[in-house]
Amino acid sequence: MATDRFGSLHRSTERGVFAVLLVLSALLYAMYFVHLRADYPSVLPAVDWARYTDEGWYGGAALHHAQTGQWFTPNGFNPAVALPVWPLLLRAWFALTGVGMVSARVLAVLMFGASNVLLYALLRPLTGRVLAVAAVLLTLADPFCYGFNRLALPESLVSLEFLLALWLAWPRSTARRGSLLRSGGVGLVLTATVLTKTTAVLLAPSVLYLLWQAARIHRQDDAELAEAAWHGALRRAVADRSALVPVAVAAGVALGAWALYFLLLVRPHYAADFHHLFAVNAGKAHGRILLQVMARAVGDATWMGGLLWALTLLLLAASLRYLRELWRVPLFGSAVLALVLPIAWIGWHTWFLPHYYLSCVAPMMMAIALGVHALARRAHRGTATLRLRMAHTAAMLVLEAAFAMMLLVTLSIAAHPQYTWWSAAQDIAARMRADTPQEARPKLLAASADDVALFTGVQGANPEWPIGGLPALVAQEKPAWYGGYLSWDAKRIAEMQRLVPLREVARYRIQPDPDHQVFVLYRVVRPESAAAPAQR
Repeated sequence: MATDRFGSLHRSTERGVFAVLLVLSALLYAMYFVHLRADYPSVLPAVDWARYTDEGWYGGAALHHAQTGQWFTPNGFNPAVALPVWPLLLRAWFALTGVGMVSARVLAVLMFGASNVLLYALLRPLTGRVLAVAAVLLTLADPFCYGFNRLALPESLVSLEFLLALWLAWPRSTARRGSLLRSGGVGLVLTATVLTKTTAVLLAPSVLYLLWQAARIHRQDDAELAEAAWHGALRRAVADRSALVPVAVAAGVALGAWALYFLLLVRPHYAADFHHLFAVNAGKAHGRILLQVMARAVGDATWMGGLLWALTLLLLAASLRYLRELWRVPLFGSAVLALVLPIAWIGWHTWFLPHYYLSCVAPMMMAIALGVHALARRAHRGTATLRLRMAHTAAMLVLEAAFAMMLLVTLSIAAHPQYTWWSAAQDIAARMRADTPQEARPKLLAASADDVALFTGVQGANPEWPIGGLPALVAQEKPAWYGGYLSWDAKRIAEMQRLVPLREVARYRIQPDPDHQVFVLYRVVRPESAAAPAQR
């Protein structure tokens, strides 16, 4: 009777804790829709130009199509050629909601919300609903996520596609584990993920690993899998070749769908722009500094949350000896792959920008939830040692401290929004419209031009990495205005001044990033307008 009463009380307490965490998660997620015109928070990692440019760069094709009916800018930078999924989705969204920065950011927040639903769906069968919703709550409380997932960046969609691929790869019923149709669906999602962001190819091994493990479990009982999950992975893969069939199907469909897109559309029409995107991102670290840059890449992952990342590393280390049962959980192996490969790629290419870690947040939360669950199971055994129980208590205290610290920062950010970038965009657009009454649609040439256009509706063009060179782009676009950042764009400002006469009109102090702190707006002085003073 006492046992029954205890069990009932435990279930009742669990339901109460789950309800509280679920309500907190809903409230935090609702907060993501507030102040969507606000700047990326200045208290978060500052040196990341994505917050000034990438919303316009990767959504620019959708914006231009809505404004002019054209997706492609000759002689310009056209990332949509290699990455069409986000602009296509954004253009469809604009057709429903109207064109604007807030509209684009709402779509990104919706993608982020759907990602959290999938994160919960993946973890719940393995950790229980309390730990699963706790992982979602930690994600929502993370100021790193609050800062970046409220920007209209393709990374929000990449995370959703990745988690969707994992969800498809790990079926909920035994009958579906061998479905080749499901494997084909996984392949199509992987294609969409790579066509959203090319670096998402690094997440494919994580998905294929989970698909392989699902096929193995279909052919082996859980005890056999658990017994063999730590040693001899390569031997088992060769011995159980039938389990590789779903993996081959998924990989084949992914490669085939991507090849069709490339051969039918890109190669005949946009091959130069496609290769140009990879050429401007071809840098990599020299072998002599490889260890140094890899160490920095691992250290910079603290942007996702210092305490959370430290706990993740400790759990990964413990899984190699003390918590080896974690490797019997296929989702844990997928999470490790989804952490190791992107972070190694960041170090290899020296891409030390915070937003590259966005795809690592969900795998980090999966590793933490699974690791803490394994510790809890060990600690609640009758034979558990005091050291083990203390380890579980310490892990829970770290999670609670991390949540409290992150929540305070996120609430502070939400309570004190800054609008310097939005205000600057409004003033820029007002000056352009007032100073060029003879032009129906004055055009701004700037690396952040499409961001300004999303805020205000003016037309813009991006001079960053023009495939035809800056002179050809200027001759083609005939911009009335030019804007550049004093430090970052110093060379291009000088080149522009050699091409066309510029008159400085205004300066805007944006945020404390030393390379993008001051944005300068210039008027392009045409011969026909040089004699008349500018209207103010």
